[in-house]
Amino acid sequence: MRICTICGNSQRPAIDAALVIRTPLRSVARQFRLSRSALHRHRAHIPAALTKANEVKQATEATGLLGRIETLIHDCRSIAQKASKAQQWQAAVSALREVRSCLELLGQLSGELQRAGVNVGVNVNIGQRVLFDKMSRNELEQYAQTGTLPAWFPRKENENGKLQ
Repeated sequence: MRICTICGNSQRPAIDAALVIRTPLRSVARQFRLSRSALHRHRAHIPAALTKANEVKQATEATGLLGRIETLIHDCRSIAQKASKAQQWQAAVSALREVRSCLELLGQLSGELQRAGVNVGVNVNIGQRVLFDKMSRNELEQYAQTGTLPAWFPRKENENGKLQ
């Protein structure tokens, strides 16, 4: 039976720390001048308490991040409400877009949403801004949440004859 060379290494605490935070084996091997196979074998010798402590730390950090995102959502909703009352539709839509982005991020972090390989961009020209100003609060909220424009909103056709 082979004796683990890393368990007796004077730099073991630093090596264990690097492995617990999942630093790539190649990087750890290069930093401490070890073989990747020795590091791979040594993983089984890392105390479970160290691994568990790292998981708890990550959970704590994630909880803090979730709290900050939820605070941001609350602030953006407040801004959207104030902008709507002042009939500043562009600001209201912008704040609601931020709410949507934060909700998407929360969904991705919680695992409820998968990252899609599709990016959607919205371009608004000056003529459309006037139309956005005519949209009601409910229409703006619907647009911010789903990206669906009201039926009365004029649309352009692309080269395939589909509405844009």
